[in-house]
Amino acid sequence: MLQFALHIIISAIIFAILTSGFRFFIKLRWTIDFSYLAIVIFASYTSALLNINFWFWIIASILISFLLSILFTFLVLFLSSKLNDVYFSIGTLALYILAYQLAYNMGSITWWALGLSWISRNLIWSIMVSNLSSYLILSLIILILIFTFLFLFKKSYFYKVLTWRWENEIVVKSLWTKILKYKFVMILITTFLAAVGWWLYTFYYLYIDPSSFWLSMLILLVVIWFISYKFNDRGIFGTSMIVMFAYEYLRFFKVVDPSKIGYFREMLFGVIVVIVAFVVFRKTSFGREN
Repeated sequence: MLQFALHIIISAIIFAILTSGFRFFIKLRWTIDFSYLAIVIFASYTSALLNINFWFWIIASILISFLLSILFTFLVLFLSSKLNDVYFSIGTLALYILAYQLAYNMGSITWWALGLSWISRNLIWSIMVSNLSSYLILSLIILILIFTFLFLFKKSYFYKVLTWRWENEIVVKSLWTKILKYKFVMILITTFLAAVGWWLYTFYYLYIDPSSFWLSMLILLVVIWFISYKFNDRGIFGTSMIVMFAYEYLRFFKVVDPSKIGYFREMLFGVIVVIVAFVVFRKTSFGREN
């Protein structure tokens, strides 16, 4: 049970970080943006390949994968800059599926469905993160640093301008505010959270394959984000703990037939989304009053 508890906490930390980035990405466009998942795939494979092929430390691999992911993010936003609302969501969904399919088909790099399994937890120099307890400490330190930064950022003028922008962009422009500068900051933050979140996932499991990024991961992100929409960062982590416990409990303790457990989990979280949508958010639109 101790190992299971450690696993739940580490998983909750990973998905709390990923959900925070997903939430910021939605604030950037006020619509569901699936390109965030394409960035997650890109950052994860980049950090893993740097570690496997060039023996990069964990710290070095995340810094380089983040810098490369920034370029990938700008490419995505440039290609989709003229799309609005539902067309933007459909376009970024197509991009996500393309990234997923490339992970399957670029076998010489990603090893097809077999995945990458020679990843090492060499933190820096000769320091190894060899067990769950030490990895939990590393994850907690990263979570505290990230949530502290996000707390301070949300108190800043930058964040207030971003909030005002969604209310009335014309008023913000009349104040001679350079909106592109604030968009750039949001892009940096969201890409960093995507890179760090799945970097923690990659070095936790020491294995990634294309199926890691498919329906279950998307459902978890959307459910945690939707339920915790009005919560602060601690609320995101608490929601992530509850969702991950339910999700992993079904997988580890075989409540139903193991061959059908995956489908059962997707159905369960689909029901949760419907209940929350109708009961909690029935008078709001993404947290704003109609």
